[in-house]
Amino acid sequence: MNTTEHRTPGKSQTATLVGLVIAVIAASSSCGSNGHPTVSESDAAVLPSDAAKPDTPEPAIDLVKEKKDALLLLSNLLGDDDPRVRLGVLTFIRAARYTDWQDRLRHSLESEPDPEVRAWLAVTLGILATTEARPMIYDLYHSAEPVLKVWYDKALGLLHDKKAIKRLAKQARARDIEVALVAALALADLSRPGNKRTVELLRRLAGRESEFVGPFVAIEILYRLARLGYHNARQELHGLLEHDDEDLRLRAAEGLARIGDDTGKATLLTVFNNAGSRNRSLAGAILVDLGDYSAAALLRDCAARRFGDAEVRRRCIESLGTIGLREYLRDLRRLYRESDGTVRAAAAAAVLFIVGLDPRVLVQESVDWVRSALRSSNPAQRYDATMALVSLPPEKSIPLLTRVVSDGDPAVRRAAARTAGELKGLEVADRARAARTVEAALVVESVEKVKEEQVIALGKLGHPEVADTLRDISRGHNRLGTLAKGALIAVLGQSADPEVIEDKVEELERAFARGVKAIRLTVMEAAVLAANRLLVPVLERGLGDRLLDIRVAAAEGLAHYGISTDSVIAVLQDAARASRRIAARAVSALLRLNVPLARDRAVESLLDLPDAEVRRELVPAIAELPLARALSLAIELLEDPEPAVRRQSIDMVATVAERHPDAAIPLLKKARHNSDPITRIKAQAELAVLLKETATDPQPAEKKAAIDLRGMEEALERTRRAYAELEINTRGVVALSGEIVEHVANRASNEHDLDRAEKFRDRIEKAHAAVVAARGRVAEEAATFADAASEVRNRAQSLPDGDPIRIRLQELNQRAVQLEEQAGSHLRQSSQQTRERLEGIDKYLYDNEANPQLLLISAETAISEGRLFSASADLDRAERAYKRRNERDPQLDYVWGYYYDERAQRARQDKKRLRDLGYAKKHYDAFIKTGQGFRVERVRERVAEMAAELGEK
Repeated sequence: MNTTEHRTPGKSQTATLVGLVIAVIAASSSCGSNGHPTVSESDAAVLPSDAAKPDTPEPAIDLVKEKKDALLLLSNLLGDDDPRVRLGVLTFIRAARYTDWQDRLRHSLESEPDPEVRAWLAVTLGILATTEARPMIYDLYHSAEPVLKVWYDKALGLLHDKKAIKRLAKQARARDIEVALVAALALADLSRPGNKRTVELLRRLAGRESEFVGPFVAIEILYRLARLGYHNARQELHGLLEHDDEDLRLRAAEGLARIGDDTGKATLLTVFNNAGSRNRSLAGAILVDLGDYSAAALLRDCAARRFGDAEVRRRCIESLGTIGLREYLRDLRRLYRESDGTVRAAAAAAVLFIVGLDPRVLVQESVDWVRSALRSSNPAQRYDATMALVSLPPEKSIPLLTRVVSDGDPAVRRAAARTAGELKGLEVADRARAARTVEAALVVESVEKVKEEQVIALGKLGHPEVADTLRDISRGHNRLGTLAKGALIAVLGQSADPEVIEDKVEELERAFARGVKAIRLTVMEAAVLAANRLLVPVLERGLGDRLLDIRVAAAEGLAHYGISTDSVIAVLQDAARASRRIAARAVSALLRLNVPLARDRAVESLLDLPDAEVRRELVPAIAELPLARALSLAIELLEDPEPAVRRQSIDMVATVAERHPDAAIPLLKKARHNSDPITRIKAQAELAVLLKETATDPQPAEKKAAIDLRGMEEALERTRRAYAELEINTRGVVALSGEIVEHVANRASNEHDLDRAEKFRDRIEKAHAAVVAARGRVAEEAATFADAASEVRNRAQSLPDGDPIRIRLQELNQRAVQLEEQAGSHLRQSSQQTRERLEGIDKYLYDNEANPQLLLISAETAISEGRLFSASADLDRAERAYKRRNERDPQLDYVWGYYYDERAQRARQDKKRLRDLGYAKKHYDAFIKTGQGFRVERVRERVAEMAAELGEK
């Protein structure tokens, strides 16, 4: 927890403007201990009245009260007269990503009298992604001094204003060293690794070292260059670790630590172990940032000293918060009485960090954030929240999943399916519930990519209840059908007739033998999804494929089954020499198989590549490395600029934690304040599991009068209302189902009957989607009830069995359980009826509609006779027929191309003619790829003519 980042001195100090902006922009986490005399043990002083009396037992720690008191203190300090104190509060808000105060900060921005604090308020709002503050920041920007304009540009840049970033690049070239320095460092903080423009600006700025004020500005530039991937900068920082000046050595070690490089750890330990060094506290604090808590006793003593450098104390206090032991809470509360407001702010922030490490708080904060984000109108926020569900306990995640599978955005629904397949810690009942939820959404899903992810999720969940649905889908010969075959094998497991599984294995073998590249790749994926060694021969066939992608997929699949034959290793080693992302996948597989890597394909060399996807692919295998090396790389990866890499890194740290929990905890503590919300949620969830056993402090007993059932009763009433809506929607599906049965019982007499059947399909899909959504609302309200019930149940444990509160509590719980069970029954009923009615409609249309091939012949004849309207109707009917049969005839593309070609010739306006020619060329191109016969060459010639007419190369 390095909350001293971006600190600025107050107006009363005489620092030059360059010193000011460096202190603010630079992560001057090395507070002010350098150059100050050591404070002796005799200087330490704690108020005697605060000391606990030996004969008086310490009261139990009330975490709720601790949090309330700390927040109240910070709230008061945000209005303190001293600008430095207000900056200290902002430091905590930024470090903790404390979004609860966004409204308060926006109001403070309007009334803040100090220009530097006002500018830093704007940056804080930018870090918290408070887009509502953007207009106010624009207004302040125009009236600000030149250096402060840079701060406002940084704030706007954090809010994704591209013009602000361009202004920063221009200001970084200013003649005024003050403006250039602040702008260049701010631009570096906003840039991704590999940004050549920013690297060049920083290098040019480094050449003006003679103009710098302060000895450590160059290290700040080197740190940012190293973070941007400029290797020479990291090497220079490594070289400074051998410098004669201890202060420079520490600054270099700190800069390396901030980019996740623990090379300077030996230097830090040397200083810390030197009893005569004035920098022991600073070295100890930096060690804490690297996950080494060996300096805890020294830091605790440093925090208690009333005399000496306040910056040193603040850094020690912050480090105690990072270590996070509850035994520090009483020490920190004593600091609330300090005269220095910045120390009080640091103490309150440290208390909040420690309280936040309580497993219950970690879980509840995650759940609250996810629930709030799922209610957002912004699909991107709902997407992030959906991806975060995987980190919540099943009793929290599944109710929310039940709601989000019916989201209006396909990307969110796809994320929901992916999350369902990755849920952890599921019992049999949880798997059944999650599988039924995904199945209900799959029945009416129309987007192919979403359906594919849903099928994969059903395979991973492995519950036999969904076998019928997967069996129906597996009859298809496309990617979806191929994945369904693998998922069905996984679901059937050991419970099915072996001949049924063998039939599906044979189908996958035939699909691989006959399939195009995409299908062959899908067969490899399905073979892994199946989780059955009967698929090993299919994967072995993939090793001999002519395409590298398929060979690597096969080798990865065999590695998944623990098979490391010479042929598997040979394919992976060959792929590891490739310069594409596939190399990272191959290296990951080799590491899992404990195969040594070539020096040029070492993990570090691949992690240095600018392609974030390469780094993300490589992350999981790092857990297989020796512990020290894995932890060193994990520190670096958790600072990666790409959120997807950081998220994957949390999963890798969780794998390390299974064997070495103590080593993983410091990394997760640091990650829980990451700028990416999903990384934070994942870190909090893993921490909650690892720290659960340490949360043993007894909580104060609640009085009987404090037990209030109103929260439960209100939540139950909301659940009842949601259930009533679900009942209405389910009755709608049942009624519509009866109409469909009646309609499809008779043979179609005309086209109107077929159209009506198509409309029935849309209606029942929408009706069932409404049931799925209503079921999700019931689940969410029931989860809210369960949270309220859990709190009340804990308070009511001391009450006798016959107490009216316990009796009422039991009644409410029973009713909630009953509503949940009935809601699940409604969803199953709706899913079954919808699936059966859709199958009936498909059969009705198949039996009654005209042969699509005959429709194509009719359409082609109509085009040649100039009856384009009639041809269009026949083509539409043929396309619908092929879609219902899950087929695709190349002749359909040919006739569509013929239709648009003729329509272009008849067009009177050039704009319409060129548009129709484009449509015709598109269909002709598709026909050339898959068609056969004499028409292919003729169409190819026509396409060449069209390309010339359209001006294409």
